Amino acid sequence: MTGAKTFKNAFIIHTANNNTGALATVRRILSAFSSSLEEIKITVVDTSSINYKRRFGLKLLLKIESDSVIYIDHNAHGKSTALNKALLTSKSDYVSFRNDVDIIDEQHTLSLIKRLGDEKLVCASYSEAERPKFSHSFPLRLESVIFQRDVLNELLPFPSTEYGDLQLLERALSLYECQCFCSSLLLSGSDSGNTSYAA
Repeated sequence: MTGAKTFKNAFIIHTANNNTGALATVRRILSAFSSSLEEIKITVVDTSSINYKRRFGLKLLLKIESDSVIYIDHNAHGKSTALNKALLTSKSDYVSFRNDVDIIDEQHTLSLIKRLGDEKLVCASYSEAERPKFSHSFPLRLESVIFQRDVLNELLPFPSTEYGDLQLLERALSLYECQCFCSSLLLSGSDSGNTSYAA
């Protein structure tokens, strides 16, 4: 990666057997940032089954959307190992994680990225109508946080366990406050405005 371009924000998208959702996530990001001077990089890491990949060919569909999107065919199943591999694809000041299910307000993500200074962790915003239902009691999801790259590097790699993403996030929140600059957060009972959240 020596000499590689450094982007303001890297979006890492994990997908598994859901090309429709992955493409929708990419399109939302591209649309939000299309007229922005903020430089981003999108990487899609695909842990779909071999049969699904053969039938639906996400790599080609992404190329039609944008030549700049990086596609990684990750054969080993498991979100954590896929994210660890995807993080090697580009340099960036900040990193945001996405999946092929949740709908996040990427216009709000853009506004946050424009104002980022020395914040270590910043809460992104889910579309109000699409807040996911939790299967656990943890108040945040990996996809709802923008990580400063240096902070993320201190926390990596993602543990190779079923909930490795939540384990890394829990550790991050035990070390740093999460700055929130929005009115609709993936947080129960949160107030609008600039708020800090820590574990």
